[in-house]
Amino acid sequence: MQSWLDCQLQHKFTYVDRLSKFYYRPNRGDTFGASMHRALQAIYESGGPAATAPELAVQALESAWASAGYASPDEEQEALETGRKLITGYHERLQQREARTLLIEKQLRWRYDSFTLMGRLDRMDEHPDGTLEVIDYKSGRQEVTPEQVRESIAMTCYALLVRRHYPDRAVRATIVALAGGCEATATWTDDDLDVFEEQAHTIAGQIDGREEFPPSYGPVCIGCIYSGICYGKGPIDWEAKRREFEETSGSAL
Repeated sequence: MQSWLDCQLQHKFTYVDRLSKFYYRPNRGDTFGASMHRALQAIYESGGPAATAPELAVQALESAWASAGYASPDEEQEALETGRKLITGYHERLQQREARTLLIEKQLRWRYDSFTLMGRLDRMDEHPDGTLEVIDYKSGRQEVTPEQVRESIAMTCYALLVRRHYPDRAVRATIVALAGGCEATATWTDDDLDVFEEQAHTIAGQIDGREEFPPSYGPVCIGCIYSGICYGKGPIDWEAKRREFEETSGSAL
């Protein structure tokens, strides 16, 4: 959903033409985040922070570490040291957590008549009162607010999927900003999730049978792996590209 809302052409390249495998190149941010996710997955598969010594948490990161995407050995070493500090700090903060982990790196699906809604959960915990909590790790994020969690399409999607699979449970979702050592939690009412579900139906209807996929030139282009297809290499004047597209397409973005 997010890729469609960001840029329809990006959505086409990724999900219709399936070009990402030809254009994606590893970068520091993605590699670091993937290493942290794999380390946290290993920790929770071993019983979680309460059952894992701090030094084992660091070992989990070192075992999961990937080197692709770093500009130099020094940059990689700096990132690894940062990762050691972040995972140690997170491990310490969760020592007294009473929740029980139910799912780790699990994809949930819910089939509708015309489409399937999918989301991959980093983790889902069950609290003593039966509440289910979806946890999403953001390795490079310094801060997060409950409002940002509620406004996140991904987090709302996760909450809806969990609600559909566990209709008798209260659901909440949390984003963990590992770099900032903080987290924020949000909840949604049934009406909130019904509205989001209707929006998902609307977007699925827009995508179905679509033959034209206009680009959305703007800040979303920063870091897009398909930039070379849209406008070639070199500096980008976002406003000029926007005006050019509007003039040639006859429609406002």
